[in-house]
Amino acid sequence: MQVHAAGEGNKPLISMNGRNLSEKELEFEEHARRELILGRSSFISIDCGIENGNDYTDSETGISYTSGVPNVESGVNMKISDEFLSQTQNYQKLLSTVRSFPEGNSSCYTLKPTANGGGHKYLIRAFFMYGNYDLKSQPPLFKLYLNANEWDEVKLDNASQILIKEVIHNPPTDYIHVCLVNVGSGTPIISALEIRELSNTIYDTMYNDSLILYRRLDEGASSTISNKFQRYPDDLYDRIWEVPDYRPDWEPISTTSYISEEYLENTYKPSPIVMSTAVRPAHGGSLVLSQNVDRNQQFYLYMHFLEVEDLPPTQIRKFVIYLNNEIWSDPVVPGSRPDTVYSTHSVGSTDTLLFSINMTDNSTLPPVLNAVEFYIPKNFPILPTNQSDVDAMISIRSKYGVKKNWQGDPCVPEELRWDGLDCNTNDQGLYSIISMNLSFSGLKDEITFSLSKLDSLQSLDMSHNDLTGTIPDFLANMPSLRTINLSGNKLEGSVPALLLDKMNNGALALSLDGNPDLCLSGPCKKKKSHKQRLIVSIVLPTISCLLGIVIGVAIFKHRIKAASTKGTCDELKKEQGEGGTIVELKKEQLLKTKSTMFKCSEIIEITNTFRTVIGRGGSGIVYLGCLEDGSNVAVKMLSSSSATRGQKQFQSEVEILIKIHHTNLVSFVGYCAEGRAMALICEYMANGNLRQHLSGILTSIN
Repeated sequence: MQVHAAGEGNKPLISMNGRNLSEKELEFEEHARRELILGRSSFISIDCGIENGNDYTDSETGISYTSGVPNVESGVNMKISDEFLSQTQNYQKLLSTVRSFPEGNSSCYTLKPTANGGGHKYLIRAFFMYGNYDLKSQPPLFKLYLNANEWDEVKLDNASQILIKEVIHNPPTDYIHVCLVNVGSGTPIISALEIRELSNTIYDTMYNDSLILYRRLDEGASSTISNKFQRYPDDLYDRIWEVPDYRPDWEPISTTSYISEEYLENTYKPSPIVMSTAVRPAHGGSLVLSQNVDRNQQFYLYMHFLEVEDLPPTQIRKFVIYLNNEIWSDPVVPGSRPDTVYSTHSVGSTDTLLFSINMTDNSTLPPVLNAVEFYIPKNFPILPTNQSDVDAMISIRSKYGVKKNWQGDPCVPEELRWDGLDCNTNDQGLYSIISMNLSFSGLKDEITFSLSKLDSLQSLDMSHNDLTGTIPDFLANMPSLRTINLSGNKLEGSVPALLLDKMNNGALALSLDGNPDLCLSGPCKKKKSHKQRLIVSIVLPTISCLLGIVIGVAIFKHRIKAASTKGTCDELKKEQGEGGTIVELKKEQLLKTKSTMFKCSEIIEITNTFRTVIGRGGSGIVYLGCLEDGSNVAVKMLSSSSATRGQKQFQSEVEILIKIHHTNLVSFVGYCAEGRAMALICEYMANGNLRQHLSGILTSIN
């Protein structure tokens, strides 16, 4: 029986000693071919040492390998020394290059299987060969992590050693992170990385542990001429079957008989080539399989059986499996369909695993064994970051091209947490991001919507970057956000009203200073650029004939607005937003000074009709204002509740501010004393008042 790689043409998958296949055999071949194509489409196969664009298809397996450059943020590709190329065994193309990670503490490959990882079982395999690529003759030692947990240690003893690490794992989220961690014993390297989707119904464990491969043996392979291992396309799951050492007390047997379609009904789907060979005892009625192990180590075993001989009706093969002299299985009668015998609980706590496969009293033939797999259960206790946060962070990293050590899982393990992040666990035990500091990170462009996916984010610092555009409304709708620092950017436009409301209510600390084009009160009045002024100077003569009409309309509207504003100033909306009515002063109380005097109508426009309250004093309420040049001011209105005492205090404050100037005192901008309306206009201080600093609450909006 020969098995060939599935190609694009009409090459048969299975042929029987060169003869033509029967109709039934052809149906099986077509079924198997569909299984192969389906399996290969879900493969992730990365040759870590090749450059982007140098993808290839392996001639032996038909598996397509791609470069890992898009999946990792660091590292350099290198070639192994020529003297070791001949020692790459069956992996010459795959192991001829490596990716080396000379910089940083950790480097991670981020992979997202097509089936979306969460809830699916995968075989994850990594290849390592040093090959003296750096000409230092110093094979490294480092740690291998899978998502948030340590997977294994990688220790290469010499330049020609080929080391394969394999685990069967069910990740709780869509992403699979394979990380190489430097422990100070040489530069981490990797040759290849493979991920194969498995059926969720196989390789179950008692506590949902992952399974680290210990050995996978094609027991009958010792009878073949070639010691070449079997894998895809012979094995639909691309398991690699090792050729065992020769055992003189075992006799290999094989078959050239057709393997029926019942083979595919076995959910483990062991390789047909592997199952077409077996071993039986050379003498007697028992097969003894012994494996020396660590006493503290537990194992899961999977034994595969298939009848490879054509038995006459008078013959029967029946046997029972014993482990350390205790019955481990029910009686097994191998047939034309592969049988997989395993236990749902681990075995161990001994120095030796001694399996004895004994023929029963009514059996006429000795037992057989086709293949066996040994796995070590591995618990990965640390859960990763929740899926929505991971999606958001990958999008943010891509959007801004963040130049930080942002690789692997954003939150865990804690020693490899992404720079600038702080995390907590949620109700499901998954990690969530609660704080993000991206200050001085060279961020450009607008504030990304991906931030809105971080439902647990409490603090966001994107200060001192080159962010542009407007402040998005979604920031005010993030349920956990309590602190926002966007100072020192190039933001423009108006601040969302809901953000200002949350700040005024004490629910949000907001820092926006250092954004000269940002308007904090009322609609923005954009300054004209030099280009705009030039256009106006050119176009103005051509439209001078329209000025008369425009001026006439403007005068008419001004008179209407003045009349309306006068009424508003007389009433001052009675309540001025959240404040009280304004006290009316006598004429002799009016202040006489050379400082800027504002009209009542200007006060209303500056404060956007007393929209935003930023403080309260003994004599009135302080509002946020914005002058025509875009600068922010604090406008203090004298309230009726202050009466005569408030008027005197008001006048005293004006006189003091006019006469005294100091770097630690706010600058006096002007005042209003029109009828009942009295107001002080001062420089606005963005970093809060003394009470806020002493109480630990800082709300700075410039």
